Amino acid sequence: MFLQKLLDPEDERRRRVRRARIVRRNRIKREVAQGLPVRRLRVPKASDFALNLDEPDEWTEPKSPFRPTFGGNSYESTQQRQTVKQIRATAQQSAPPTKSLFSSKSSKAQSTAATNASATSSQESASRGSLPSRKSISRSMPPHIKAKWQEVFQQVVFKRHEEILAKDPNRKWRQERFGLLLFAKREYARASEHLAKAVSLGATSSLCWRRLADSYYHMWEDGGEWEVLWACRAAYEQALNHVEVACSPIALFKYAQVLELLGSYIGALTICASILQTCPKFEQLREVKLRFVLLQRYQLFSSVSETSAKLAVLKKCTEYTQELLLDKAITEGPRHINVLYLHTRLNEMLVDLATLSVSEPQGQTPKPKLAHVSVDILFQELYKLAIKCPEVAPPPGVKWKSWKDRSDTYTAFAEYFRAQGENVLASDALSQSLELLEALPPESTSSGKTSSLWRGLTEEQRDKRIALYLVLARNYYQCNQMEKAIRSMEAVFDLDPLHAEARTSLVEWFPAKWQYRLELEDASQVQIARVLRGIWDRKHALLRRREVIRAAGQKYRESPYHLGSRRQVLRLLRDKYASLFAAQDLAVRSIQRGARRYLHYARMRWKIEGQREKSLRELKSKHQTRKYRYNRIIRSQLAALLPDEYENRFFREDCSALRIQVGDGWYTSASQIENSSLTQLLLLLHSDVFEANAPERTLDGFAIPGDSNFSVKMKQ
Repeated sequence: MFLQKLLDPEDERRRRVRRARIVRRNRIKREVAQGLPVRRLRVPKASDFALNLDEPDEWTEPKSPFRPTFGGNSYESTQQRQTVKQIRATAQQSAPPTKSLFSSKSSKAQSTAATNASATSSQESASRGSLPSRKSISRSMPPHIKAKWQEVFQQVVFKRHEEILAKDPNRKWRQERFGLLLFAKREYARASEHLAKAVSLGATSSLCWRRLADSYYHMWEDGGEWEVLWACRAAYEQALNHVEVACSPIALFKYAQVLELLGSYIGALTICASILQTCPKFEQLREVKLRFVLLQRYQLFSSVSETSAKLAVLKKCTEYTQELLLDKAITEGPRHINVLYLHTRLNEMLVDLATLSVSEPQGQTPKPKLAHVSVDILFQELYKLAIKCPEVAPPPGVKWKSWKDRSDTYTAFAEYFRAQGENVLASDALSQSLELLEALPPESTSSGKTSSLWRGLTEEQRDKRIALYLVLARNYYQCNQMEKAIRSMEAVFDLDPLHAEARTSLVEWFPAKWQYRLELEDASQVQIARVLRGIWDRKHALLRRREVIRAAGQKYRESPYHLGSRRQVLRLLRDKYASLFAAQDLAVRSIQRGARRYLHYARMRWKIEGQREKSLRELKSKHQTRKYRYNRIIRSQLAALLPDEYENRFFREDCSALRIQVGDGWYTSASQIENSSLTQLLLLLHSDVFEANAPERTLDGFAIPGDSNFSVKMKQ
């Protein structure tokens, strides 16, 4: 049971209500049976059940986290209303003190009941005097402690709501109550989610719908999308079905602001007019008057109606603006310049309409001349006020007469109004700026011809018009006036067909008319750009090729045998250098082949020469030794290999050896000498041939004996 009470407080509340009804019914039966008069109950007032929706501090400090709403969103709402009606009817019947509902009872019973009632009332008053009241406690509590307790209480309540909704989100009353608490805490996004959930579950209370609409409106102010504003409008329309909301001027004015933001100026104007008629003591009446005049000015500017009707409406609007200018809250606030500008423009329009409507006979001055004077006075006042505002201050040296006819003046006013969020005033200022700009004659050169043949406008004039039309289109789009925004963008497109923002905006805003056309233009532009890009790229490539060929030829001439330069020249100028490089390659290959052959044989020759030198070195080394000095084989090899060096030497050595041998008497007999093989050698030595072939030859290392006997012996 405890868990059931904890998890489902609504069931506990319903059981308490049923128990109280049973106790009350039994008490009434008992008193009737005893013949006692029925005790007079406290009659509830209408204010106890009505909701003051316009009070800003409502729902900020709930008395109980589970207090039900009185919007009929519970199934017992009909029973509660019937009970209230019965209680009120009972109170009306028992209003006279001398009569009671039961006239059959005796006066004695009445007197005893009166004495009992007086006694109980005296006891209650005594007990009340002894105990302090809740109001006195709350007043005596410091504000910071009270705020802390409220914060802690709200945290507990929020946590409890979140726990229950996490388990069962399909609770209508709890979703609504939690959304209201979140709205009081200024968490508008979460509040809108829970209130929308409560509405989807069947909540129909006016407070739920109104708080949902207010949440959407605050989300829009914080930077929401258009869908949020449309949802806000739908929620306000549902809330206005309830009488307490429909009779609230604050709710109506908020709804008018939403309609104005959505571009439904006729509906907003109607609501503002109804507020002015039905609620003349509304505290925000000056705001309502200002919105009414602005919307009415826009309707007069954009509608085509009779001049008399426009004059009547303009007079009423000028009266309202005059009242606003006499209001101290307006004149001392930042909107003084807005109201004065609007009042001046309305009077100017009134004068123009009066001039057109009144046809004067010839020879007479027009009647509205004094009105013109008043408009000039208003422009002077506006000029003095603009000097104090740096955003719209006139240039130095410009007087008010020329200032009011300048296009830049109204452009500055438009930027100022757009910064304040006054889109209607910004549209009026931009339109007037365009009118003054179109009224200027086109600039021309000294020859009498315009500097640009396109529309006879200079580039500067065209850029000014494009900038103004762009700002006007954006402003109309912000006002949700799509028809006028499209027309302004079409004017930009007419001035500059290639303007990117204008093309994108027209495709987005009016695709049925502009999407196919602009897509075809884009495709053709892409094709033309592709062709031009191809031509330009080919020309650039040709120039680049020429430059590369020139650089490659210069590099080849500087180093004709560099492999990289030869390859680059051959790649770029094949017709010119292919045959030359082929002949050069053949010549180089033949030269290389001959060189390789020569080197082969040279290496072979060098190898043989080396072996010869090695053998000669070995023979020389052997010949120098004592063992092989007179070896016949070595001496013959040296004489054969080195005849220039060893042949004569060995011959002289042989001769010397022979002379030594003969001088020592090795041959003793002449017969041996004659028979010897040396006889021929000796004859050769003493012959004339030897002397002629080898004159002055001596034997190295051997001295020829000089005695006569040796010579005689040799001659013999």
